[in-house]
Amino acid sequence: MTLQARADGLHVAAVSRDPEPARVPAAAARSRVADLWHYDVVELFLAFRSGRYLEVELGAGGHFLVLSFRAPRERCDDHADLRPALEHGRGVSGWRAALLLDWSLVPAELTALNAFACARGRYLAYQPVPGDAPDFHQPSAFPPAALERPQAIAGRAE
Repeated sequence: MTLQARADGLHVAAVSRDPEPARVPAAAARSRVADLWHYDVVELFLAFRSGRYLEVELGAGGHFLVLSFRAPRERCDDHADLRPALEHGRGVSGWRAALLLDWSLVPAELTALNAFACARGRYLAYQPVPGDAPDFHQPSAFPPAALERPQAIAGRAE
């Protein structure tokens, strides 16, 4: 997974080099899919000083989901009307997906982040979190991070 701060937003990209067929929902590509974690997906969690955090999911079939939380598992916005610029592709050697998040969705005070991948019942983590079962909603266990915004937009999205 890569993050890139651009003038027009935060670019989030994921690549899977797994040649096995990916599990994807029946929904059209480039659509928002709830419960995308039931399929092959990469998830990014961005935690902010306020205690809020943002979850961004990119699916193997070109699907996405973006959710905001005020505290662990306390959803405050499901961004149901969000239609981000989305790219995706699948081939014999895996899949890739990317989207652009407008800066209005990303508060300036990023303090931590983590990323996870779910593939055919296997779970991978950038940094593992405590627990015997997968529970990605643990922002207090995420590694510290900072995000440098392009100068032109540094004062937006407080």
